[in-house]
Amino acid sequence: MIERLKSIAIFVAVVDEGSFRGAARRLLLSPSVVSQHITNLEELLGTALFYRSTRAVSLTKEGSDFYDIAVRMTNSGKEALALFSGTARERLVVLRVSMPSTLYQHSLFGRISDFAAARPGILLDLQLTDRMENILEEGIDVAIRGGVIADSELMTRSLLPEPGLLVASPDYLTRAGWPAGFDDLANFDFISFAPVRDIFRHQDQDASREIWGRTAVRTDSMEAVKRMAVAGLGFALIPGFVITEELESGTLCEPLGESFRTKIPLQLVWPSNVSATSPARDLIDFLVATDPR
Repeated sequence: MIERLKSIAIFVAVVDEGSFRGAARRLLLSPSVVSQHITNLEELLGTALFYRSTRAVSLTKEGSDFYDIAVRMTNSGKEALALFSGTARERLVVLRVSMPSTLYQHSLFGRISDFAAARPGILLDLQLTDRMENILEEGIDVAIRGGVIADSELMTRSLLPEPGLLVASPDYLTRAGWPAGFDDLANFDFISFAPVRDIFRHQDQDASREIWGRTAVRTDSMEAVKRMAVAGLGFALIPGFVITEELESGTLCEPLGESFRTKIPLQLVWPSNVSATSPARDLIDFLVATDPR
């Protein structure tokens, strides 16, 4: 029943906006999700609601008749939500999302906030942690992960990768010296981020090379990695958006220069049995549609 009411509300939005794409923008959905809801509604009613062309949509006679009813239904729904707003939260659908703690500084965090604000019927349970939870065992609906995920029981979708910067503090470089080149990195201390493999990979025109030095300290918190790098404990591979202020202030620098930046994959991860019409799928479609790539 909830999905049918959702389809009706989307139908009203399509009519009001004059197009599927306009409704998608208004509702923060992908056009494909809007189209699927309209198709489901037409199949349920046994009639076409729109005449479709490549440029616009217009109502059929049946669509026009149904629009008046649909508007009354959606208005009644809004009135009911307002009437029971004090207890409505107890009846919300819970969407459990997990993401690394440092991503609160990333544009993804704002986009997830926009998604939640546009859907008062969803209670967002957002878990900010650098721990690699078992998505299936812990009931996570959607996770955002850095790195490559290899699990046949999970679905993945790549987002725009983040630049990874190899940085160190000027104090550490004063004590340990500056690396003469890529191969020299093996002689330096490194701060290890426990959830990922200890490796720094550089891709040049000829080949991909990997290296790592002496692991001086290991932590499961990227914020701790940053602080330890600033404190002069060694080199660290850190996403660029995490250390913007440190680079500007000079408390961290890139000894090998910007040409040695790498790319950190960023992926959406979810269980393979997620329904195409679920809130999790809505979030996935929204994040993919708003990805800046």
